[in-house]
Amino acid sequence: MATFTNKINKYVRSYTDTIKGIVEESCSVVTKTYQVGVVDTIPVTPSIIFLLKDYIGGTKKWLHIKNVSYKLNGVTVTNGVFTLKYNSIVLAGPSLTSIDISGVSGGGSIPLLQLVADISYGEVNSRVITFDYAIEDTLGNIEQYLTTTISLATIQCTTLSNPVITNITTNTHDCGSFIATSHFLTVTLAEGDKLYTRYKNTVRGLGTFAGYAMRQASPGVAGTNPYTVITSMVASDGYKFNTYNPIVPFSSAHTPPWNIVHLRIYLCLNRMYGDNASLANSHTVEFDILNSAGTVIHTVTLIESRPGI
Repeated sequence: MATFTNKINKYVRSYTDTIKGIVEESCSVVTKTYQVGVVDTIPVTPSIIFLLKDYIGGTKKWLHIKNVSYKLNGVTVTNGVFTLKYNSIVLAGPSLTSIDISGVSGGGSIPLLQLVADISYGEVNSRVITFDYAIEDTLGNIEQYLTTTISLATIQCTTLSNPVITNITTNTHDCGSFIATSHFLTVTLAEGDKLYTRYKNTVRGLGTFAGYAMRQASPGVAGTNPYTVITSMVASDGYKFNTYNPIVPFSSAHTPPWNIVHLRIYLCLNRMYGDNASLANSHTVEFDILNSAGTVIHTVTLIESRPGI
């Protein structure tokens, strides 16, 4: 009886994908750029995101990329919060992009291929890029495409970070037959942080007044949306401190994101009548935005005066 030996050849892929993850703290408004490499052959490469864990194929010639998609917190998006770019052009959709990698050595980065993340102060989210890619060697051999995922986790800043003050404007408003000035500004807090403020109201004369710091219900042009009071400013010899938690909104009319607070700060003096009608009435309010350590980040100064009659 004849004896036969059967040899079964198992297909062995010449390269394997590697896990690709990035973690960034949202301590400022910044654009982060990461280089993309082919094969990870060096121990520490914080600035290069490699596609492959290993490679045993022929001499590399082309990197082919297609079916690029983006997600933010699990939802497919088309904006540019975290993108794959080649030659400054965002890669997206099913289109095929072929990149010459013949000159890229192990541990090196691919020229003109980058990951770009636009990170805002205080944000916390998860961003994912998914695409298919394959390596072609100089003999034209190309294997089945691999699907890979690159994740970016944007986390809360672990160090003390100051609130960011923007959109500083002024406007006039009617105040008891007088025109007074309102101050508008936007305060962007670290995710989960509170708004820390203090004020000092210096009274010079008699008379009543109305002084408030108010939160705008939703984003828009200053003064056009409803506001709700978060601080009522009374007469004071020294500073009075206030802490406001934007995560628990003052009114259900408020809309997210909660860490962005649109403020209106104003002071109105009332005209005096009767025996005090001839007396002047004036107030000076210093309203400060603080960080969590109590350092003053921004000051609004309100000065209003009313003559007697």
